[in-house]
Amino acid sequence: MEENNMDMGNQENQVTPKTTPSAEAAGQKSTGSIVGIIIVVIIIILGGFYFWGQKLDTNGVDEATTSEEEVVAGLEADLAEVDATAAELEADLAGIEDELAQ
Repeated sequence: MEENNMDMGNQENQVTPKTTPSAEAAGQKSTGSIVGIIIVVIIIILGGFYFWGQKLDTNGVDEATTSEEEVVAGLEADLAEVDATAAELEADLAGIEDELAQ
């Protein structure tokens, strides 16, 4: 019986091999640093897209202003043509009224 107790005592004293905390921490540190690097790279890429979009918006405003000026000039030219056509039509109608009045 004492032998059995001694065997049991030896088994209790034996430590099962576990991973050391430093090995687990090293695995977590490398994973954490990889995740951190990925986050930083994503932030840099998003910042680049933001500034690129701002540059495109600035260039687009200049082009839109030019095209608006062209549209306004075109509308003014069309308005002048309509006024001239209206004056011709009024003259023609006045001539027809004169002929009918005779």
